[in-house]
Amino acid sequence: MEELNLNKETIKQEYDFTSTVVMGEKEHEDFHNIAYSRVSTFTLVFLIFSIVVIPQQFLIPENSMLLLYSAWMLVLMGYLFFITQIRIKKAYKRMVVSQGKETITYKVYFGEKIVAETDQHLPVEYDYNAVTSIKETRQFYLLGLKYNLYLILQKDIKSNVENVDFIEYVFNKCPNIKKKKVKRIMNKKRESIIYLLGFVILFLFTLICFFI
Repeated sequence: MEELNLNKETIKQEYDFTSTVVMGEKEHEDFHNIAYSRVSTFTLVFLIFSIVVIPQQFLIPENSMLLLYSAWMLVLMGYLFFITQIRIKKAYKRMVVSQGKETITYKVYFGEKIVAETDQHLPVEYDYNAVTSIKETRQFYLLGLKYNLYLILQKDIKSNVENVDFIEYVFNKCPNIKKKKVKRIMNKKRESIIYLLGFVILFLFTLICFFI
């Protein structure tokens, strides 16, 4: 990664594709499907584990520990979900305070290298081998870099080359994308809520069984 001391006209001279994203609150939340994706996966894994383990524990006469387990898991997963939600909202508020406005414009150019800039910062240049994954939310394509960093791209990305699909372009240019497949991470917040409700049902089930 290299920071470039370039003006806007310099970086626009030659490129194959260009993306412009105006990031407001709704766009910010859509981008953070990445965070909810981790919550969703973690919650689902433990929900499946609990559904498999809990019925077996009913064979044990003393099942008070089962009630404590389901209550503890509900609190843990609820905490994980709500702390993620709070952090996302705080991240947007920090962005607004630091930028002095409610939106920020991201631009990404694809040519010999990838050049990314915002309306508040100087352009930064990336080699194509810095890209390790590509994900898709409802509004964006996200090119994954090291340290959980992402380049945010509009889906209707503008092209200066004919008959070239952008996704294939990225796969061909980025040798460190091992799986040549776009990972979809849409509606991860909704999935997290559904799995959390599964823990609520599980807790109520063990509570009823405890008093029967």
